[in-house]
Order: sequence, then C-alpha cells, then structure tokens
Amino acid sequence: ASSINYVDISKCKATGTPIVANDSIGDDFSKENNWEFPAPIKPGDPLTWTGASNTSWVNADNWVDQYGGKRLPEKTDVITIPANCLNYPKLIAEQKVNTLVVEEGALINLSGVNITVTNNLKVAGDITRSTAEKLIVEGEGDAVLDFGDREYGDVVITKSGGTITLPNGLKTKRLKITSSAET
Repeated sequence: ASSINYVDISKCKATGTPIVANDSIGDDFSKENNWEFPAPIKPGDPLTWTGASNTSWVNADNWVDQYGGKRLPEKTDVITIPANCLNYPKLIAEQKVNTLVVEEGALINLSGVNITVTNNLKVAGDITRSTAEKLIVEGEGDAVLDFGDREYGDVVITKSGGTITLPNGLKTKRLKITSSAET
C-alpha cells in the first residue's frame, strides 16, 4: 500500500493498491473506496517491537501499535522490546524515543549509534554496544531510569526540572549529567 500524510479527503476513490492516509481526515465514501485512515498517533502511544521481518528499526513490518497496525516509531512513543522475538533491533542511525522498555530476555543493539530517551527507561534485558555509543536521557520533568543493575559505557543525562529516580542504581564507565533536576 502507498501512504501519504496530512490530507483531508472527500468523495475520492483510489484505484489499485489501498492508500493509507496517516494523520488525515476522510469521509465514509472515501473509506469505502480504497482509502485507509489509521488512528492518529498521540504522544505516549505504545509501540511494540515484533522483529517479524528483520533487525531493522526503520522497517514498519517489525512493529505493531495498540490497534494491531504496523508503523515506524515516532519520538513520542513508548517503545517496548519484548522477549522471545525472532529478531531484535539493531540501530543503523541515531533514534529518539519517549520511553524505552527492554524486557527481560530481550535486547537492543546500538551498533555504533546513540539512542536518546526523553522520559522513562526500564532495562530488564540488554542494551548491547560495539564502540563508544551513548545512552542519552534528556527532557523535562520527572523520570524513572531503571538501568537494570547493568553496566553501561557512556551515559549522558540532561534533564531540566522534576526528579530523576534510579531504582536500581547506575553502573557506568563515563557519566555526564547536565541537569537542574533533583537526583
């Protein structure tokens, strides 16, 4: 299927493969004539890794949202990497997410690039790295950073306001904190 964003469609018939109109508005006629209007993405929406296709973070076939749809992560999503996946994500470019949950038995491979979390972090599985990647936590307000009692190479925390809670402590070789938040 083809996809487009931010359109307002009325009395329009699509031919060929369905057209997915993300963050768009459409009338009943269009919805019945080869147009698909997925639910809009809202900040804090959950998105779960399936690894159904491969290890690519930027392949929608590897993700499922709360409605059962496939889509790519947005920087406002609550990302969960569950255990028992066929494939686990291997980053090829820097990524930014709202919340990252790596469940026990799961892993995410940073493979040379940084990942930024702007809200909460919970790691019960593993975050693997190959060189000097950074796990970056930034943003405003309260944050719970559960590093799962594991050691990380480089951790950068840049938070303004709120309280930073580390329920399982933090083991790191290099830590940089720039914050006006309480710790």
